Amino acid sequence: MYRTLILLGGLVLAGPQARAQDSVVILRGSSPGDPGRASQACRRGTWINCGLAVRHELAALTPSDTKAVIDLAVSWANAYDVQIEALRRQGRLERATPAAERVERVLDENFNPISIAQDQAEEALLKRYLPKLAVLFEWASAPWVAAAKAYFDGQDIATDYDELRQANDLIQEQIMTLLAPHLRSDWKDRLNEIAVAAGAQLKKP
Repeated sequence: MYRTLILLGGLVLAGPQARAQDSVVILRGSSPGDPGRASQACRRGTWINCGLAVRHELAALTPSDTKAVIDLAVSWANAYDVQIEALRRQGRLERATPAAERVERVLDENFNPISIAQDQAEEALLKRYLPKLAVLFEWASAPWVAAAKAYFDGQDIATDYDELRQANDLIQEQIMTLLAPHLRSDWKDRLNEIAVAAGAQLKKP
């Protein structure tokens, strides 16, 4: 299968949906630091368009732009959820891996942002983002997370999942660089503890 590569600000995406004109549209239609434009790309375009737009907007932000960073992070996380669900259905993994909506509901019930945020003012913002699959698949090592990723890697959809994973790797690194000043130094450990605690509930029918 012929695959097009797009390079934008260090982000390389490959896939049958990736087209050179996609990146041109994003660059012409958005200005750095405008999360509304990226949000529109994430709602109406492919996950590849979304990733390009989010990376483009994040590049213009600083750690003081917490709300704008979270808005972009959530836009990407929602697009990631949609693509994960599509791959999950293609791989007939409904019983093997929990649905994104259920994961986020269970994580939200277990999530205590005060254990991760540096400041109470940031707690509500972080709670919108940290319980997302895009975050957990990048930073958590709970058994159910590792098992879910292994299922995707072992299916015919592995190449498509790998492309999504690579995009998420880059985007999460960019997001967490901006959010790091607002997080406790052991935030990864605390996030993983929450993911582990949620695992028992996710096993229930």
